[in-house]
Amino acid sequence: MKTSNRWIELIAGIFVLFNLGLIYSWSIFSRPLNHYFGNAWSQGQLALVFTLSMIFFCIGGFLNGLLRKKIKKVLAGSALLISGGFWLISLADTLSIPPLYLLYVCYGVLGGLGIGLAFNSVIANVSQKFKEKQGLASGVLLMGFGIGSVFLGSACEKLIAAFGVLPTFRALSIWILINGLIGVIFLRDALTTPAEARLATGLAPKQMLKQPLFGLYFIWVTLVSAAGLMVINDAANIALAVNLRGTIGLLMPAFSGIGKLTFGYLYDRLKRSRTMLLGSLFLAVGGFCLAGGSYSGQAALIILGLIFLGLSYGSGSAITAAFISQYYGSKFYAANYSLATFNLVFSALIGPSLAVQVEANYGTFYLFLVILLLAAGAFVLLLLMKFIETKGEKSRGGEVCGKKDFSN
Repeated sequence: MKTSNRWIELIAGIFVLFNLGLIYSWSIFSRPLNHYFGNAWSQGQLALVFTLSMIFFCIGGFLNGLLRKKIKKVLAGSALLISGGFWLISLADTLSIPPLYLLYVCYGVLGGLGIGLAFNSVIANVSQKFKEKQGLASGVLLMGFGIGSVFLGSACEKLIAAFGVLPTFRALSIWILINGLIGVIFLRDALTTPAEARLATGLAPKQMLKQPLFGLYFIWVTLVSAAGLMVINDAANIALAVNLRGTIGLLMPAFSGIGKLTFGYLYDRLKRSRTMLLGSLFLAVGGFCLAGGSYSGQAALIILGLIFLGLSYGSGSAITAAFISQYYGSKFYAANYSLATFNLVFSALIGPSLAVQVEANYGTFYLFLVILLLAAGAFVLLLLMKFIETKGEKSRGGEVCGKKDFSN
């Protein structure tokens, strides 16, 4: 592929993921939807919509990595799933289906599945065309995904205020179809020559799952993501609690996008251990700021906490994309990467549900103390990973966990 073409594809990939970042904008929709239907749903019932969307986001990514369908077909299919789901939501007051169940299926299942399919396909195909700058390319794509939720969330908030929440979903349905069309036109599969295919190396998914380093990394990124999802699901209400506008809560997904770009860039230079250490430090700082802001009522600390926690949450996605390629090769990259992103299933099950329980029984301040405990666990895992990696290098003559480092 010509160099100019891959840059055009990178821009198109950013645009597609930018619009799919709305998966993180659920907190903008949840309150207006609940109000429209008479405040009939609890916080836990609403949080389940977001949890389902994250679970099916991971399932969609895994299916794409497993099936290896052409990117144009994947993007067309995902656009139909998301757009169809949003159009049905826009008709929620006219259908016989209970609105909450409709949200579970259309936003949680169809929306999450469609976004996961497209996300994995774009990341796997576009980033593989930048082998010499894969961390940066993945980071740029992921940044678009994170920042998209901010701009789309703000736009949707204005549309909801002007036209109502159900018409806003109708507009989003049309916009997602346009987004899918742009992806179909500009994005192509990361084709390799027969010679490149023969030279491709890497571990198969079953082999990767047996590696101790992967297991520890998976737990680390699960903790970091769970901490982020504990807050991102209710970020608007956290901002409102200290007399800030609800849209301030979108700072977290915004800086999550910046974190994806920053940590993707840093990974190319600092490699795994130092980049993960920085992500863990940001998690701890974010937790301290949020706890301090909740205890004192200082809005500035809440803002800082959302920023640092967003950066930390973004680090997980960026590090995962580069880590899988470096340690486990390009041959099975799409499948291996999708397996690694399954950490979001556990994060989505742990984070939002734990947040609801802690807030309901103890208050928001204790929620942020839980985040500090997760940060402490992340530091312990870093030490274990360093020990295993060092032991593996000594006993196997420089190999990583018994397998070659594929970064060169």
